[in-house]
Amino acid sequence: MIVTYAIHGQGIVALKLFDKMLRKGVRPDSITFLGILYSCSHSGMVEQGLVYFRIMYSDYGILPGIKHYGCIVDLLARTGKLEEAYDFINGLSIEPTLILWRTLLSACVGHGNVDLDKKVFDRIIELDDSHGGDYVILSNMCALNLIWDDVKL
Repeated sequence: MIVTYAIHGQGIVALKLFDKMLRKGVRPDSITFLGILYSCSHSGMVEQGLVYFRIMYSDYGILPGIKHYGCIVDLLARTGKLEEAYDFINGLSIEPTLILWRTLLSACVGHGNVDLDKKVFDRIIELDDSHGGDYVILSNMCALNLIWDDVKL
């Protein structure tokens, strides 16, 4: 139910349901936390999302997976905390995936952050230089910001 509320933009309702679940003694699992993090991300609740991410392990012993990390990157990026998202990815104890980097790349375009966009693009290219869509995203970003020399790539 938490995930369903999250998907349908009812983040507050999802969090209330989570609190009710905890009060009734139901122990959350990794999927529950995925729904909570998704809810926070899509509702712009940055601080709450970061708290839930921390307690997932500290209080419940649930190790975050790549989808949990993706929710945090999305949470930070959607709210314009692009540098924090970049630092978060760089600070992971696991090897960041292309999906994490591409999530941030798209957010950079959405927020018009050309400098970070180029840094993120470079990280993506280090991992995989064969995906044409990455080049198109960077080129479009440069065109939007009238950086014509970099549009050609």
